[in-house]
Amino acid sequence: MYLRKCNTFRPISTLFLQFSHARPFPPTQFQSPQNEDLDSFKNLPVKSSSPRIIEFNNRLHSLVKQKNFDSVVTHYRSMELNNMKPNFHTINILLNCFAHAKKANLAFSMFAKLLKLGYEPNIITFNSLLKAMCLNGEVQMALDLHDKLKKDGVPLDCVSYGTLISGLCKIKRHDAAMLILKKMKVCVTPDAIIYKTIMYCLCKDSKADTALELYTEMIESGIFPDVFTYTTLIHGLCFSDNFEAAFKLFKEMVSNKINPTVYTYGALMASLCKKKRVRESKALLNIMIKDGLEPNRVILNTLMEGHCKLHQMQKAKRIFNSLPQRGFTPDIYSYNILFKGLLSQGFIFPEETLPLFEDMISKKVSPDLITFNTIIDGLCNFSRMDRAWDFIHDMVDKGIQPNAATYNPLLKALCRDKNIDEAIALTNRISGQGIQLDAYTFTILIDAFWKLGRVKVAQATFWDAFTKGYDLTLPVFHVMLKGLCENRMFDEAIKILSKMEKKGCTPNKAIYEVIVYALFENDEIEKATKLMYEMSRMGFLK
Repeated sequence: MYLRKCNTFRPISTLFLQFSHARPFPPTQFQSPQNEDLDSFKNLPVKSSSPRIIEFNNRLHSLVKQKNFDSVVTHYRSMELNNMKPNFHTINILLNCFAHAKKANLAFSMFAKLLKLGYEPNIITFNSLLKAMCLNGEVQMALDLHDKLKKDGVPLDCVSYGTLISGLCKIKRHDAAMLILKKMKVCVTPDAIIYKTIMYCLCKDSKADTALELYTEMIESGIFPDVFTYTTLIHGLCFSDNFEAAFKLFKEMVSNKINPTVYTYGALMASLCKKKRVRESKALLNIMIKDGLEPNRVILNTLMEGHCKLHQMQKAKRIFNSLPQRGFTPDIYSYNILFKGLLSQGFIFPEETLPLFEDMISKKVSPDLITFNTIIDGLCNFSRMDRAWDFIHDMVDKGIQPNAATYNPLLKALCRDKNIDEAIALTNRISGQGIQLDAYTFTILIDAFWKLGRVKVAQATFWDAFTKGYDLTLPVFHVMLKGLCENRMFDEAIKILSKMEKKGCTPNKAIYEVIVYALFENDEIEKATKLMYEMSRMGFLK
């Protein structure tokens, strides 16, 4: 029997050396338990008779289930002081306690004590060690232990594999988790928890299609989904912009008589509103209410945002004003949705927005970076530059650090009014403050330089951003290439086009068209034809 070979487990201890130097029970690791917890143990006899140690272990186990880890440690200290000898189950309980408390060093100390007392580890022991490693962030060490145990013929169970898979999922090593699942199937049948753990992690990381494949495998293995499984997959598919697959699962869920939750409905409604299908989203809301579920604030905010995207500000405001009647106080997301809606609709922004901002402050809802950036953008659109600067000073006073998106509207307004030297000075000022410029900053500046005929400055600005490794986007390349082509600088334009892919920005059809049309207009037929072949190869001429 493998459990008879204590020497088998001696090499395992080398995995724990980095944790084994701590004192067994440092006073600072845990806080003192409540007095009533201690009193319940004072009446236990100090003799280590079998019935008494069983009672002691039962109480320790109960405290662990309650996550009262401090009391477990204190009672064990009391046990040692009263010369009550722990048995194998006592040590396993303590090991499990330290694992859940994320005290890996103490868990390893308990494992060493178990070996020293001549006890033989069992699967419960090893599962606790695996949990201690994974919860302590030492997932690779847990995998090493797994390999060692497999090599020595130790049969692992569903808990062992579930612990490893959970640890791998938490550090987003999905492929490794799937590989462990594959290895597991050879000797142990995965349970619903293992499948749900991986599916949840895949959906969080925008890999809902892979999660859906795993879902099919789970069904084929005879494990039926529950409300958590359905909701996780529906949310993941909605987030991945696959509403049709999500709604198909929703209908399957209902047909299987599994009641959707508010979160299930919320995910579907958010996906519909994102696609501007607000009417269908409201139809789902009505079904949800008929099912006895009341919308939460997140769902109401989602509907508000949907109406804003359809330029239906009055409907959005009605939902906003109804929040208190439904038992909700508008939160920062509610206000930011309205601010963004007002900005995108072209309303007389200052007159509409400033009273709303004052209302937010009066209700003790603290504005955030998005609030300030949205309001500053709106004020700059109406050339209210002084008021915009007031808001920048206000946000700094409130401890909110401005970013590039804060200053971009000011730069845009300065460039619009042809105050290009002031725009350059502002750019240097914010860059000097350690604020990272973004792609939109360069789009604004380069576009302005071309329009004002400052060709050399436009080129220098672009190549400075390019060589310094800024994350340049398609709009930056578009304005740069357009400016070069308008100035008949075709060779430089083609050179930039060839470098876009390496920069992580794949050119689209519009980028090619800017250069190709300019080449044809200037009788550069050979160069234009070559680029047309590239466009055909990339599927842009279908």
